[in-house]
Amino acid sequence: MKKREIDNEEFESAYKNTDNLRIMNKVCSRYRATIPADEIERCKLISLWEAMKAYDPNGGKKFTSFLHTRIDWECKRKINEINRQKKRNGYEFQESLYILYKNKDTAEIKDILDKLPIKFQKVLDQRFFHRMTMEEIAKENGYSRETARRYIIQALDLVRKNA
Repeated sequence: MKKREIDNEEFESAYKNTDNLRIMNKVCSRYRATIPADEIERCKLISLWEAMKAYDPNGGKKFTSFLHTRIDWECKRKINEINRQKKRNGYEFQESLYILYKNKDTAEIKDILDKLPIKFQKVLDQRFFHRMTMEEIAKENGYSRETARRYIIQALDLVRKNA
């Protein structure tokens, strides 16, 4: 499929088109809780640009339907990117937290942990001080590995907010 060239005036006109705006806003409204506002605007612009370049009027589909599919795909791609970044940051944060705890005295660590709910105190203690795996934490506490992982992430988020 050959992509056509789009000039700035044509793009600006398409961006101001009420049908296109309505479609873009409708699709993006589903993702407002997950994607930051500036990234949503970026998704709109990229999707409109890509849709205009790839749209074939003889393909039997209206442009707004084509745009709907493109912007939905772009928003989902952005969510995946955000989730990958969170996961990377989470692992880096866990390691830095372990090093931080290792270098603090017991009283300082206790003060930090005392601010957390008991279930979170327990999983952080098991993970960072006893160096238990997710499977070991789950088995000892009587829940699934996924629940153990989720509790650790929630606990780390609370520590980050309270630190």
